[in-house]
Amino acid sequence: MKHYFFSYIVDIKNKINKLSLNPNDIETLTEIQRDLLDWHFWLEETTRFRKKRLVNLKRLKRLRHNSKEKSRTIKSSINIVENQLLKLKELKLWARHIGNSIPHIYYDKNDLRAYAYTTDKVELKELSGDIHGK
Repeated sequence: MKHYFFSYIVDIKNKINKLSLNPNDIETLTEIQRDLLDWHFWLEETTRFRKKRLVNLKRLKRLRHNSKEKSRTIKSSINIVENQLLKLKELKLWARHIGNSIPHIYYDKNDLRAYAYTTDKVELKELSGDIHGK
């Protein structure tokens, strides 16, 4: 999964560098925020789907009429899903840290909104008023 997002992360990093050279470039800031939000929401949706799959697989594993081969297959699927969840958690942290590196001083410009990407919660919250959400 990380390989898939590597070019995407490099692209966002280049846009952030471009924004740091010209802080008045609102179009670049809007594009960065839109990309990060799309990525963040995709990660959350994928995590939700994987968690649901893990619950279903654990339910299937408990059935008594499973053969040994079927139980092994289900167990390997559970291991794969758990590994994917760990990778998704790491990608979420990457998205949040990249989001924290964006200067959110432009939040009052028309349609731009400031968002807080926290590393301790799953959700993304919109800041109101103060830049730091106090």
